[in-house]
Amino acid sequence: MCHPSDRVAQRKMVSLVEVQSGVGPARRPRLTNDAFSKQVERAGYRGGVHAGSLLLNIIQLAGNRERPSFSRALALLLDALPAWEQPVAPLWSLQPPSTYRPRNRATVLRAFDTFLPVSHLWASLIFSHQDGRYGEIGPASNESLPQFLAYAESFLSAASRIRWQGKDRHLVLPLDLAWRFKVPKDLKVIRPLHALPLSAEQNRVLASRRGS
Repeated sequence: MCHPSDRVAQRKMVSLVEVQSGVGPARRPRLTNDAFSKQVERAGYRGGVHAGSLLLNIIQLAGNRERPSFSRALALLLDALPAWEQPVAPLWSLQPPSTYRPRNRATVLRAFDTFLPVSHLWASLIFSHQDGRYGEIGPASNESLPQFLAYAESFLSAASRIRWQGKDRHLVLPLDLAWRFKVPKDLKVIRPLHALPLSAEQNRVLASRRGS
């Protein structure tokens, strides 16, 4: 999730989880808890939050029968800052370090391409923060991890059903290429999604684009 294309960095992060969960012994030098947290933070800064937020906006547009496109979703991301009030708000609306804010179109699209295999996981992480439900949905505990993965799977499924006309880039990877995880049957849950209505601010941004 933090290093979608770096297997060495992936292995180092997984080794800490193996040791703390008791799933298996770490086969390589593991990170400390502090270093692990910093890796997650840096991944958010590099673009995980951008990619997940953009995916959430596209799913919301499609769910409200608005034409889903990167340009329209980007408008919602870029034009509504710094005061972000719509229900599908990205992580930085609740914890507003400026580092999380997308700087421009190129920055967001570059992040989206980098984190494409895991954008649905970042969408689930952002979703877990929106209503203070990180303890219930976030990936930080064995109890909440199945919920986190269930929402990630729902975001991936919802995005894969969108009739996408983008020529230059994928919206999500095919289901057999995106990062997905097998959950034991007794722990597996399904979380259906319902798109939230567009807020007044979101409608204003979209209307301004139609009139331009």
